[in-house]
Amino acid sequence: QARASREQASRLRGRETQALGQLRGTQRELSVTRRRLRQLQTRRRTLDQQLGATRQTLEQTRASLERQKARLSRRLRAMYKAGAERELEFLLSTRSFAQLLARWDFLVMVAEQDRVLLEDIAGKQRQVEATEGRLEENLGEIRQNEQQTETQNRRLGRLAGQREQQVAQIRSQRRTYEAAAAELEKTAKDIQQLLARRERQRRRAG
Repeated sequence: QARASREQASRLRGRETQALGQLRGTQRELSVTRRRLRQLQTRRRTLDQQLGATRQTLEQTRASLERQKARLSRRLRAMYKAGAERELEFLLSTRSFAQLLARWDFLVMVAEQDRVLLEDIAGKQRQVEATEGRLEENLGEIRQNEQQTETQNRRLGRLAGQREQQVAQIRSQRRTYEAAAAELEKTAKDIQQLLARRERQRRRAG
């Protein structure tokens, strides 16, 4: 019985070693997953901040564009109300051809500046909108990866808990068999010593 208990304890020790190896592997995976989850969460917070700042810039750009459009609209309405005669008067009231060319160049320059300003603001708006789109796309990918990593983290956590219980159960069984074997061996030794004493007593008596 002692030998059988020792053999069973030895087999359980092998299973315990194997289970411990599996547990350590799972714990390493869990550690990697948790580290990756922390990195994803940090990255998501950074992207959230960048997206917020980008949206604020976009609102400012749109407001600037609307203000510029409104200013040009007011100018066009004023020009419409005054009629074409005012522009002609502005041009024809010159005293020389050089002054006429200068005033014409001035009108062309003002119109060109307005056009360039509108195109510049519109270009900035398109750039900010493109940046917003990229940030939203990246943020969506990060959130998806974060959800997948959280799912994997929970799965590995449950698996690690199950394997810890398995190791504890195998270890408890092994110790039980080892204790039983030790008790049986002690009992056998005590019996052998008792028989030896009886044998010596018998010989002396004989």
